[in-house]
Amino acid sequence: MGHQLRFFLTPADLQLLEQRLKAHCPVVYLDYRSEQPAPRLLSTLAVAEFSKTWLTIFLAPPESLQALRFEHVVKQGYWTVDLLRSPIIELSRCFYDGKLLRVGRLFYDRGFHDETGNWVEKPASFQTWAKKILSVARKGIQRDAALEAYVGENAQAERQRGGLTLVSS
Repeated sequence: MGHQLRFFLTPADLQLLEQRLKAHCPVVYLDYRSEQPAPRLLSTLAVAEFSKTWLTIFLAPPESLQALRFEHVVKQGYWTVDLLRSPIIELSRCFYDGKLLRVGRLFYDRGFHDETGNWVEKPASFQTWAKKILSVARKGIQRDAALEAYVGENAQAERQRGGLTLVSS
């Protein structure tokens, strides 16, 4: 069973989220792709260059890096974290071009079915941490029932000025 938080965050909103996370939760940021089966750490949540930077990254508690499992994407020549079997949160950052903002999300699974069909619960410490990450992310952004998502303060201000379209799909 998964848990998610859908949102619209401009780069300015994402920067505020990063500040809140750093203030309230121990967290490391991991690139979606790696050249080897090991985490590639990122220093920020910021998107380096829209249309060129992969928007999906991972968040992890620092102490869980050794517990990460990796999948090899042979045809494309990279490794990525196995989201289902690892104590990790997927962060899909919003695409933003100044006029259009696509929905993003935070997502994690609390467990998985193993090879024999048995349910394997992720560690309680991870689940507590993941709930806190989603809780911190919700603070400072408003829920928009029509969009079924949360909207960052900067995104809302740009939207109200008529300069930004929010796209849910």
